[in-house]
Amino acid sequence: MRTALFGDIHGNSEALKRVLDDIRKNGVDKSICMGDIETLGPNPREALRLVKDFGCDVVMGNHDYFMLHPEAVEEYTESAFVRDEVKKCRHQLVDQDFEFIKTFRQTLTIEMPGGRRMYCFHGTPDSTTTGTLPSLSADTFFSLFPYDPAVKIVVCAHTHLQFCRRIGDVWLVNAGSVGQPFAQYPFEDVPEFLPHAEYAIVEVDGADAEVRLRRID
Repeated sequence: MRTALFGDIHGNSEALKRVLDDIRKNGVDKSICMGDIETLGPNPREALRLVKDFGCDVVMGNHDYFMLHPEAVEEYTESAFVRDEVKKCRHQLVDQDFEFIKTFRQTLTIEMPGGRRMYCFHGTPDSTTTGTLPSLSADTFFSLFPYDPAVKIVVCAHTHLQFCRRIGDVWLVNAGSVGQPFAQYPFEDVPEFLPHAEYAIVEVDGADAEVRLRRID
């Protein structure tokens, strides 16, 4: 079973096209979008259309949530730029876009071969705005969600920071960002962007498992 994971697109439809083409070439069985599809970029409606037409499950990101609940961005940040970008994006969307966003899931559990599971969320299971960092302690990591011995891969997004880390017998994966990969997180003022698009492929075959972190020009 091969699963593609991609997210944090932020309206960068050109980068998204390249990533979706690469996913198709890799012949995956399933794809999951990890959220934050539309805001802060030039083509929010096209990015939403591309994800919708791709036909994959979507995890709710904080910026997706802001489209449905614009008042939430006021609590999230004092940045006038981010607030204005959210407002501008909402004005570009139409009813069918909002209806699509309403189908996004807070968390997603994927059944994998061998009775194992993959658990996906944007920031943390309870929050789309709190980042899960690779430096967190094992105790903090395992306190994030109810213990399930079948969960062997946990996938997060939000920080735009691509990584894979083993904690106990669980892999913590961030597929990175399609539209705005960050050189570091957290950052002060303006982040440094990397000149590529990012996503990941998780492959499970019997007792074997592999995580591939992809960078696309």
